Amino acid sequence: MTQSPRKRTLFLAAVDASAIAEAVIDQAVTMTRGVEGGELHVVHVVDTIPLAAATVGGSPFGIPSAAVLMKTSREHLERLLHRAEQQGVKATGHLVTGNPRTSILQLTAELEADLLLSGTHDPGRIERLLLGSVAETLVRKAPCPVLVVRARRNESPEVPEILPPCPDCVAVRQATGGEKIWCERHSERHIRAHTFYEYPQGFGSGSSTFHS
Repeated sequence: MTQSPRKRTLFLAAVDASAIAEAVIDQAVTMTRGVEGGELHVVHVVDTIPLAAATVGGSPFGIPSAAVLMKTSREHLERLLHRAEQQGVKATGHLVTGNPRTSILQLTAELEADLLLSGTHDPGRIERLLLGSVAETLVRKAPCPVLVVRARRNESPEVPEILPPCPDCVAVRQATGGEKIWCERHSERHIRAHTFYEYPQGFGSGSSTFHS
């Protein structure tokens, strides 16, 4: 009897050298642990432009040498792999040199990733016009679904009218473990509806109750 192949779900976390990389790893670990046969890979791309500048011209603008840049990148990737391992997930690391967008997309295709995770720094409008966003490119061109991870915040510079969460509501959710969502002041505005529907006896197999 032929044994069926092991169910495999591959998550690829694309990280850079910024602090958001830790949030990407944490999210990737959470998703990997929650799926049977979950497999985590982490890719860190060393951009060829600063690498070439470091190789040819040394460090006239404070750019470290190519050897130092590669060593620092490798150590950064190893720290992130260790962070995943501390949370119970053993990850495979990929240190790549090249264009970040192209390199990540290529590895995503080669590994046949089921989900690609990437961080975003929410660059300013001018930076987006000049450089574009790596995360935006991945969302548009990746051969699999993409999850963009961002630092948690209470307001959005793009939508300034969005207010931070009510501290009383937050306290109620924490105190009740999510059983209650709103504080007394907001409970009347947010009515949590419950719908109950029962099949009469004799319809199908017994009576079923649905709650929403």
